[in-house]
Amino acid sequence: MRIRRRKYKNGFTLVELLVVIAIIAIVAAILFPVFSRAKAAAKSTDCLANINQLVKATMLYAGDNDGRYPMARRSDNDPWLSDADGSLEEPDYGSIFPRLDPYLGAKFRMLVCPEDRDPKGDVCFSINPDVPNVGSYLYNGSFAFGQSDTGAARPAETIQYIERRSESVNGTEPFCNYMYRPWFNQSNPYAPEDDMDATIGAPASTRHNSRANYGFMDGHAKNLVWSQTFDLAHGVNLHKVN
Repeated sequence: MRIRRRKYKNGFTLVELLVVIAIIAIVAAILFPVFSRAKAAAKSTDCLANINQLVKATMLYAGDNDGRYPMARRSDNDPWLSDADGSLEEPDYGSIFPRLDPYLGAKFRMLVCPEDRDPKGDVCFSINPDVPNVGSYLYNGSFAFGQSDTGAARPAETIQYIERRSESVNGTEPFCNYMYRPWFNQSNPYAPEDDMDATIGAPASTRHNSRANYGFMDGHAKNLVWSQTFDLAHGVNLHKVN
């Protein structure tokens, strides 16, 4: 008597293989954007932590210097008026950031935003070798003229640090400075430039999913849309110390 052996399929049929590939492609299409957003959010969080370190270090510096913040220019009570045309630029005491190194526990230039493509200012240096050392972040010039920690009525609503625009935009060179001047804006007819232009000015205003990170005078940092910090048409200006 002959015993028949059952035959088993070896592997997948072509149709089954195509179905599996299609399912994998669908799952990947769903998950990849999720992973991408999660990665971008993590980078933004790292950047926010850097700015938080900066504002905390600045508070410590002020505490050791009779309440005075790091200066880059000679003392003036109202640079928004006195330096409206940029005429108070001398003497220049240089970048304030090296003075914060002892309070940061590291060199300022180690504080790099992960989304910043030129955090050390190499492009700026290639344009002008005499450019001051720049990094991922900018100091609000309002504090550079001798501002004290008692000079603001609303420190929780007063921005001290922003992210620097380090890339060329529409033919405009990167912003190559360690501080920005919020009084250089479209409402000032004497301003030599517009530091507050959201696209070609000083800020990297859309670096993190159309938002950016900001450090406040009271020591906290926040991720915001640029118009939440500066929109003169609606009376918004968190960059002015008042």
